[in-house]
Amino acid sequence: MNRLISAFTVAVALTAISCAAVAGTWPKLSSGNLKQCGDALEVGKASFNSESFYLFAPPDLPSDFKSHLILAPEALDISGGDALQVDARVFDKLPIGGEGPPRSIYWQRIPSSAYRLVVSEQPNGWRGDFYSLFAIDEKTGPDGFLSAINAERRAPQFNAIISGWRPPLIFQELDSKRIWIADLGETSQSLADWRIHAVQAERVTVTCTLRFRPANAKPVALLPEPVRILERLMDQTVGSGADEGSLQPTARIRLYVQDVWAVSSGCKLIQAAIEN
Repeated sequence: MNRLISAFTVAVALTAISCAAVAGTWPKLSSGNLKQCGDALEVGKASFNSESFYLFAPPDLPSDFKSHLILAPEALDISGGDALQVDARVFDKLPIGGEGPPRSIYWQRIPSSAYRLVVSEQPNGWRGDFYSLFAIDEKTGPDGFLSAINAERRAPQFNAIISGWRPPLIFQELDSKRIWIADLGETSQSLADWRIHAVQAERVTVTCTLRFRPANAKPVALLPEPVRILERLMDQTVGSGADEGSLQPTARIRLYVQDVWAVSSGCKLIQAAIEN
């Protein structure tokens, strides 16, 4: 116990000192030099330095941001489903129908070149909806698309560009009206990479990756060695988490702790603890 208290005392002080340095270093672009990559870096920095523990929370965009957010989750908690907000000038919300809770597809009204962007939401248990982004032939209508995704899931006609428990963020540049997309990665990975997709003339392609921590390292690696010592000691008190079923409470605690350590709001919490 004395070792744990000593480590905590040193850790909180060094963590408070290191907050500004961490915020100034991350995130980083791994590649890409398109304008969308620079805009994505702005969004990533705003999210990393926000009040939220989670990078997949709806972002607060800079006041002079050069793109408009045209599809995004309404809130951090979207487990109830039917939780997207869209720009009605760009997307129509079309009901899917069928059994289960009412859900929709979000249908790009004016196609981008030879294809159209479509986002689908499918109820998928207690975790909420599962979201998929498609780029389909502009000649395909809503009825044909819905028939395909509702009927033969074993052999889908359309391949999703992005799929996951969190929807992508879709932006449109204010001047050029070009669309770009941020895939925020999986919620099961703390400080997951963002993959930035550009909507180009003939395809949607990944143009750059936004990283929030060193590759193959836990988020706590961003912080000083005394903090990493404290993290290891505290992690030992949680237990192995083996054989806990599908809810995985211990794994969820560990994931939450990594977010608290690494995101700047974790620094703010430690600073508040020092001040109080």
